[in-house]
Formats: sequence, structure tokens, C-alpha cells
Amino acid sequence: MVTVMTRAGFSNHCDGGSHYIFEHATGLRLSMSKTHPSGLLKPYQVKSAKDAIERTGAMEMNDVSQ
Repeated sequence: MVTVMTRAGFSNHCDGGSHYIFEHATGLRLSMSKTHPSGLLKPYQVKSAKDAIERTGAMEMNDVSQ
């Protein structure tokens, strides 16, 4: 998830706690719990990330697919 969000223009602010804070230049912020050690994301996490990326317009520019 960190890679996808970074490619979509978000910076990752993680201070060692249990959450990632992703922030976009547009001011949009997304807080997301770190995944279980297995690395599996929950459906609501994927939906939240997708919604945030769509709101910034990054999907329209195909930045995420590269």
C-alpha cells in the first residue's frame, strides 16, 4: 500500500506508531492502520486508498499503473 500511495503522489508520515499517515500536496490526508504481519489488506483499507487516489485525480494521470 505504501508503494501505491507514494506513486499516487502521497507522502508517508509514520512515526513508528500503529498507523500510516498519507498526505497529498492537495491537502488530502488518509490515516490507515498498518497491516497484519501477513501483509493482507482488509477490503475497507483498499477502498479508502482507492477513494483517496481518485479524489486527487492521480488515477486519471495513470501515475499508479507505472
